[in-house]
Amino acid sequence: MVLVKKISKNGFYGNCFFLGAICLIFIIGIFTFVKKQEETSTVENRTLAMFQHFTIKDFLKGGFQDKLEDAISDQFVLSGAIRTIYGKAITSFPTFGLEKIICDGRYLDLPSSDNDGSKYGTFNCEDYILRMPRVIDAAKQKNLQQNIENLNHLNSLTKAYYYVINNSSEYNFEKDELVTDFRSIFERELKGQKGLSSLKCDNYETYKKYFYKTDLHWNYLGSYQGFLDITEMLGIDNPATPTGIYTNEEYYFGSHAKHTQKRDSLENFTVYTFDIPKHDTIIEGDYGREYSNVSGFVNHDYKSSKLDFYAYAYGKNYGEIIFDYHQPKKENLLIVADSFSNPLNELIAQYFNKTFVVDLRYYNNAMGSQFVLSDYLKTNDIDCTLLIISSEYFITKANATKGLEK
Repeated sequence: MVLVKKISKNGFYGNCFFLGAICLIFIIGIFTFVKKQEETSTVENRTLAMFQHFTIKDFLKGGFQDKLEDAISDQFVLSGAIRTIYGKAITSFPTFGLEKIICDGRYLDLPSSDNDGSKYGTFNCEDYILRMPRVIDAAKQKNLQQNIENLNHLNSLTKAYYYVINNSSEYNFEKDELVTDFRSIFERELKGQKGLSSLKCDNYETYKKYFYKTDLHWNYLGSYQGFLDITEMLGIDNPATPTGIYTNEEYYFGSHAKHTQKRDSLENFTVYTFDIPKHDTIIEGDYGREYSNVSGFVNHDYKSSKLDFYAYAYGKNYGEIIFDYHQPKKENLLIVADSFSNPLNELIAQYFNKTFVVDLRYYNNAMGSQFVLSDYLKTNDIDCTLLIISSEYFITKANATKGLEK
């Protein structure tokens, strides 16, 4: 009889505990849906998924279900605390030297959400996110040849200078070699150019010095080295020197990190400051707009730490930018570039009368007309042309240089 009473009492306590747990989970679940949603996670330095409005179309395509699952995971009560405890547990767990054995001199793959098919990884298990080594296949080779033909047409019409920037996919750091040596290809294939230079970056340590951890672009050291290389190629004496250096307190979360969702690669954003002479700026036909905003970055004029600091400080991508330094005795320059030129445009432009910066990816839509090289050179009295373009620009699209062809 005593044994039966003991069993019944234990069963009662077990049932109470079970019901209490169910009630607690129910209350937390309800609170998850009614509490104010968090936009960002300071623990993981990322934007959190939020509950979306229900639509039949999104539901039938399966998008609503996926977004709901992500939102529940990110908005769940105490999720930040749980992730913090988990992170501390993982970092505190003894590895017995396994990490060095696994990572030393090796790439590790990272999951990617990049829609261009790029593969990402890390090297030596460090926090630099890299595009994995890429070999040019037949399709990319065809694109490259077409673009080189267009560049040779450019060479026939104007004094042309080239500055090539390899990104991490052109390197194999395991073998410490260039997978694709674009400078050698250009030296062999381009005809009639006035100058050719490239960022000297031939090993992993130099790469880390010149590029961001989380973004494909070169950092303040890399872009300034590019500026020095370009001014030397152009024959410019006494290139501008930095007047100061500034690093912000917020973490920078670049494009590589966004594409891979890797949250533990953290870095601050640093800029050089320069004394740039007064000039007029015309952005896509709009007079008087400021292009770069390094001073705003230094003075912390922005309100959100979620900004793309590269675009905020150095300027966004536009179809056409004109810098007029009102120096009629000097030449007019055309810069054909992608986003790698953003930190350099104003720096280089100060040595010319007028500088026209054209991004072929955006020009036609932004300006409402087709870019035609011969017409543009004649209309704007261009004396010389400078191309500042990352190497992948020439191989990913057959029409990357559309507008430069005959």
